[in-house]
Amino acid sequence: MGAERSKKRTVIVFAIVAALLLTAVSANIIAKYIKGSPAQENTLKAGEYDAPSVSDNVDSEGGMFFKNNVAVTVGDEGYPVYVRADLIVTWHTSGGYIYGQQPVEGTDYTLEYNTDDWTKGDDGWFYYTEAVQSGGTTAPLIGQTQKLSQIKAAPEGCTMHVEVITETIQALGSTDDGSKTAVMDAWGTQPDDQQTEGGQP
Repeated sequence: MGAERSKKRTVIVFAIVAALLLTAVSANIIAKYIKGSPAQENTLKAGEYDAPSVSDNVDSEGGMFFKNNVAVTVGDEGYPVYVRADLIVTWHTSGGYIYGQQPVEGTDYTLEYNTDDWTKGDDGWFYYTEAVQSGGTTAPLIGQTQKLSQIKAAPEGCTMHVEVITETIQALGSTDDGSKTAVMDAWGTQPDDQQTEGGQP
């Protein structure tokens, strides 16, 4: 009777040890599977990207806001880029909030811009007609003698603000299948310097 108990105890102990060993091996396999290949260090940093910058002149005439001398300087990326810009015109309250009604061109303000070097797309963006070399500056979107000028008094307690948003995209390269240039794929348009007479890239 004692021998049978001893055998049962030995079997139970063996089963427990085997189960622990199996668990340890499984855990090791899972750990290796989860670990996978060695991690690669990400050497790209946000600060390394030199985003485009905007220069402009803001002033007033007779108490009315105006902006001129607007140009874009592109980042030093090592390759030419195309540039587009948008002008966001708003009324701001004295507390810095955006007024609910947006100023209307031709009613609240007028805009003269450089049509020799920039074209306005159907999407409202202004597109520079040539590729800009790395670190270069566009011809002015709004020049010295041109202006975005307020022509109507602002709503009570408000002032006019104009924000210039600009984007760049590499001038070289195309989609993987070669069917479109990079700029056509991203913006849906092609600057003049790469258009054929038929208007297609």
